[in-house]
Amino acid sequence: MAPARVSKRARVTTDEELYGVPEDYDNESVADDSRRDSRKRARLSRATTADGDAETVVDDTNDDVSVSESTEDDDTSTVTGPPVTNGAAPNVVAVQDPVPSTQALIRDYETLRDANFEDLQYEQEDRERVQRFLEMKLRRERDRQNTPAEAGIIEEVRCYNFMCHAKLQVKLGPLINFIIGHNGSGKSAVLTALTLCLGGKATSTNRGQSLKSFIKEGQDSATLSVQIKNEGSAAYKPDEYGRAVIVERHFTTSGASSFKVKNAAGKIVSNKKQELDDILDHFVLQLENPMNVLTQDMARQFLHSSSAAEKYKFFIKGTNLQQLDNDYRLIVERLETLEMKTDRQREDIKVHEQNAREAQRKLDIALRHEGLRAKINEVCNRMAWKQVSEQAARLAQLENETTGYETNVERLRDTVDAKTTQLESNETNSDQANQIVEQLREQLAQPSAALRRAQDDLNDNHVQRRELLQNERQLRDEINASTREIQGYEWEFEAERNRQESANGPENARMMAVIQEAKERRDALDAQKKDIERSFARLDRAVNEADLALRQSKPQVREQRDKVHAKKTQIRNLGQGRDNWHSAYFANMQNLLAAIEREAQHFYKKPVGPIGRHVTLLKPRWSSVLEKSFGAALNAFLVTSKEDQTKLSELMRRTNCEAPIFISDPRPIDTSANEPAADLLTWDRALRIDNPLVRKQLVIANGIEQTVLIENRSDAMDFMTRGQRPVNVRQCYCFQDGSSSEGIRIGFTSSGQETTSPIEAWRKNPRMQTNIQDRIKAEEEVLAQLMHEMVELETREQELGEARKQAVQQREGQIHRFKKVEVDHQCAAEEADRLVDELDASAPRAGMLETLQDQINTAKDSKRIAENQFQEMIQAKDELREAKRQLEEQVEAARVEVEEAQQRLAKAEQRLERLERKRVDAVCEKNKAIDDLRAAETELAEHQGICEQQAEVVRDFEQKASNICPRVPIAEDCPSAEELHQMYITMEGELRNSHANLGGTREELAACALEMKGVFDKAKRDLESTVSQAQRYKMSLQDRQDRWRKFRRFISNRAKVLFQYLLSERTFRGELEILHSLKELRLKIEPDITRESDRGREAKTLSGGEKSFSTICLLLALWEAMGSPIRCLDEFDVFMDSVNRDVSMKMIIQASRRSVSRQYIFITPQSMSNQSFGNDVKIIKMSDPERGQTTLPFGS
Repeated sequence: MAPARVSKRARVTTDEELYGVPEDYDNESVADDSRRDSRKRARLSRATTADGDAETVVDDTNDDVSVSESTEDDDTSTVTGPPVTNGAAPNVVAVQDPVPSTQALIRDYETLRDANFEDLQYEQEDRERVQRFLEMKLRRERDRQNTPAEAGIIEEVRCYNFMCHAKLQVKLGPLINFIIGHNGSGKSAVLTALTLCLGGKATSTNRGQSLKSFIKEGQDSATLSVQIKNEGSAAYKPDEYGRAVIVERHFTTSGASSFKVKNAAGKIVSNKKQELDDILDHFVLQLENPMNVLTQDMARQFLHSSSAAEKYKFFIKGTNLQQLDNDYRLIVERLETLEMKTDRQREDIKVHEQNAREAQRKLDIALRHEGLRAKINEVCNRMAWKQVSEQAARLAQLENETTGYETNVERLRDTVDAKTTQLESNETNSDQANQIVEQLREQLAQPSAALRRAQDDLNDNHVQRRELLQNERQLRDEINASTREIQGYEWEFEAERNRQESANGPENARMMAVIQEAKERRDALDAQKKDIERSFARLDRAVNEADLALRQSKPQVREQRDKVHAKKTQIRNLGQGRDNWHSAYFANMQNLLAAIEREAQHFYKKPVGPIGRHVTLLKPRWSSVLEKSFGAALNAFLVTSKEDQTKLSELMRRTNCEAPIFISDPRPIDTSANEPAADLLTWDRALRIDNPLVRKQLVIANGIEQTVLIENRSDAMDFMTRGQRPVNVRQCYCFQDGSSSEGIRIGFTSSGQETTSPIEAWRKNPRMQTNIQDRIKAEEEVLAQLMHEMVELETREQELGEARKQAVQQREGQIHRFKKVEVDHQCAAEEADRLVDELDASAPRAGMLETLQDQINTAKDSKRIAENQFQEMIQAKDELREAKRQLEEQVEAARVEVEEAQQRLAKAEQRLERLERKRVDAVCEKNKAIDDLRAAETELAEHQGICEQQAEVVRDFEQKASNICPRVPIAEDCPSAEELHQMYITMEGELRNSHANLGGTREELAACALEMKGVFDKAKRDLESTVSQAQRYKMSLQDRQDRWRKFRRFISNRAKVLFQYLLSERTFRGELEILHSLKELRLKIEPDITRESDRGREAKTLSGGEKSFSTICLLLALWEAMGSPIRCLDEFDVFMDSVNRDVSMKMIIQASRRSVSRQYIFITPQSMSNQSFGNDVKIIKMSDPERGQTTLPFGS
């Protein structure tokens, strides 16, 4: 809140300003200034003087005294102003008081304020002058248009859940407003809401003791809103608020209350009470002033039941004279405080003067010891520059040592270069040996396959020979049995033939012919039966071969199905996010990584690995081929020093997770000059590697930057073999025909010859990182290939099953045919036997010879068949033996070739291992050389830093020595700085001893003397300032009291004249007596103007209407004298008859119109229908009260 201007409290300072120029006199402006300044009470704050006493400061612009504002509860003020001195001697402060003493002011405050009421002796002259002025003003303003003010007008009042209103909105006119309505309609609530919303207290409304008593029954909170016009040049912060300021107050039954100050658009600008106070001060709105807003109870008391003393209190309080008087009493209280402070300061100043003189005396004594001080200064100067000399010598020594550090660094750099050259040579040899190993591995693949095929054929030959030996033993037994049977039958035949030689005849010849025919048919069937029996071996062999092929195909189909199932499971896990990357590496990999994290601070540089976690495959289709080609490299870890390798090996041993460890040079590698054309997809370009050490290792170990990837085998062969050898291409990978998981490596030998080798499929979990969707897509392609192969194998299995089925069917057909032939053969044999029996029946033993001959023939046929089969078996056995010999030769030759290839490969691998160890040793030696170089460079940098620090020390010492004195030549035999320091200490001790009785050194004594003199001077200034303040307070108080008396005098006279003028509106006579000495305000009224007596009647003797009319005249007179911008009156006409009410109403409206740009709010329960008004009057009718009553049942 801006400081108030106390001078505005007495706007009129001379009689000439009021009476000398009556046409310019406007007592309303005087009242405005007074009211505004009474609103802005002097803010009284506490200040502290030099001696620690509290001081109150009041600001008066006219007297160079500042008065700061405060809240209503402040009761102290602080006065500051320029010191005033009267030219007194330094040790005596003499101030003459041209005004009464402070004790007199405090003791006789009211007497001095009223000045024996001498200002009232000119009352008659004042009244005459005021009367002339008012007559001129009334004539001048008779035709003057009453225009509304541009700012400070209450435009609208809104209430929510307030008193009896759930929602009330009242839009007020800018000039004269009448709020009418029946009793209980909530008319008075408008003034109550206006007072409370603009910061008024609940008690000031006489309608309740707290805010919560104004909340409508049954509700928890209430909200009030007042809209104030804010236009024109007098607008308050128009840029922020616009055309209107909206003040909103919200309070609850719990006692909480808050303000919101909004702009015309309804946006909150502030929620602080201070902002509302500033707005009210700006528009000079005092709604708590009982003369500005007379509530229903206050109006009734003022109009009808107030005494002369109470009316005087209303007059003094409403015109802000009481507030000004209270403020002036604070100045008197401050004067009492200053009087006591002045007495203490006069006592203290004597002590400060004595202290200053004693300090000066000691300083004079100390000045006589300057000779010893000169010697001390000389020693101090030499010591300062001796220290500079010693530090410069130390710097020269450090600079000489720098040469040795630099020489060591150069030597180590040469060592690093030599180790780098050695490492490059070892890496070249290792790469060549690695290529040889790969070539030998490729060469080993073909004889190994030939050996496996030969061994499989040899195993099959062994199985066939074992079956032939078993059949051979069976046939040999059959031949021996047939031989014995033939011999028996031949002996019987010879015996029977000898017996029947004599018995042959014609009938017998016929029978013999028939019998012979039957035997021939039997023998033919028997031969057919034997032919079928011989075919059984061939058919059984075909079935066995089909069974073997089918059995061999089933594991392949089952294995292929397992691959398909595993691939589907892997794809499903990828889709569900359950892919565990640790499963692709060694067991306990998680434990190893956790141990590395725990021990990270013990490594020179944290190990990197496994390498596969830092490699992302951008082309998932190549996953199987590249995983297989990387081999164990993706499982490895990288370190940069031998020490880190040792530590990591120990961690692997402890966690039981062994993995390869490579020592890598941390320096970056640039392969851009050695890469193939940009349009070629290389191994390196198919990857995204997030660690430079990993890429460098893969470049060195696998040549990923010079390996081209081409999917089609024929395209890859054409690329590698057509024309000249591709530039910067070491090898090319492609897929095998019909496979997306197996590949082919196409490269060159050291002699430039083309070489190819197969790349088997990677059967384990992939270790490289891939985009999950791309990886799923690639795995689905592999799954499709596996399913295609599975379909082919299942088709082959079905074909083999069908072939076995056909072989079994053929064998079953031969068995069925054999059985049929066997039945026919049995029938033919039975027929031959029957015929032989008939022959035998006709002749003794007839046909016996034929029978025996048949048996002989049969036995011979069986023996012949067995012998033929035995010969075939012997031939087959010989063939198998010959095949066995050939196969054994092939196996032996293949084994020899494989062993020779393995020996060559073993030697090449041993050589590769030796070269790799040499390379690793070379890497370690190079890293050690680099570490030594770094250590040496660090030592050199540290030493250079020490030199720089020492140089800075020398410069600092020189600067500090220069600050002490110019450079002093230092002789070679000059004592050291330490010795000079001891001399300085000794001489300083002597000087201290010489000043011991003085209590300090010369500098300390000089500082003490200066301090004592400063304290003494400040004490004098403080006393002069305090006395000057007291003088200004007294003069200011006298001036303010004089102005206060003038203001009381002028406003009283104006009210008296206006009161008489207003009474004359109804032909009343009367007088307003304001007895300031008795603090009473009396009304003397004579309603009958015909009576000659001018004594008048007391207000209590008047009728109700006459009393109300006369009190209205008094209120209008006081309002006109005060000049308030808003004037409110509640139920002013309750005791008036119609005549008095009509006259009072016209008088009120006329007086309101004469008060240009003032806003009036009148509340009356009477109807205004019989009145006629102009455009400046607004009638606001409140709705009838709703009591919730129902009709009583009297009629029943």
